[in-house]
Amino acid sequence: MEFRIGTGGWQYFPIVTADKLKAYSRLFDFVEVNSTYYSHVPLGTVARWREVVPPGFEFSVKCSREVNEALRRGDRERLDHLIDYMTGVCDTLDSMILVLQTPSTFDPGEVSESLLGRLVDRTREASVRLAWEMRHMDAPSAPSLLRSVGIIQVTDLSRSSPLAGDDVLYTRLFGLGKHNMYHFAAEDLDRVEERAASSGSKKAYFAFHSVAMYADALKFKQHIGAKQAQT
Repeated sequence: MEFRIGTGGWQYFPIVTADKLKAYSRLFDFVEVNSTYYSHVPLGTVARWREVVPPGFEFSVKCSREVNEALRRGDRERLDHLIDYMTGVCDTLDSMILVLQTPSTFDPGEVSESLLGRLVDRTREASVRLAWEMRHMDAPSAPSLLRSVGIIQVTDLSRSSPLAGDDVLYTRLFGLGKHNMYHFAAEDLDRVEERAASSGSKKAYFAFHSVAMYADALKFKQHIGAKQAQT
């Protein structure tokens, strides 16, 4: 399995420098861009992000929260406009993963099949995989739904195993505390690695979101490096 280990964003990377992303990319090989969830970042700014990181560094892109409302309302025109922007960001960053996060109040069963198909088709046309973190508690059919249309199911491997098999695994790691108030111990990292291995995926993205996410991601990177050195 190919591992990509990083965190949710670089803005709080604990180093005094004018360019935190550049410094971050010297330590990790992957980052999840979260700012695109809250606002439309100019593509010129996005292009600069790509320029300052080394070859082989990967980004995933958090989908605008406005997509959630477009799906709820069945607004195809608005959805198309948003997906044009999001896939433009992905193209600029050479990103293969667009992460959709929907809240517990969002029932995926209320989204029309045609609109969901439109979302999947538009991202696929842009050579981007859609990864969906579904926080609705009453979505038992989610794994089969996502698998049937080729969407990656986002899980938190610190809490549960992946339910929908895919060649690509995407996990957002918050830990076992309230919200993200957690520090990963060695046994937590062992559990995450074991659950990832059991998925059968060929490539795995690990985006740490814990309160000590940079330290936790670095511990996991060192953990995996040590295991690989033994084989």
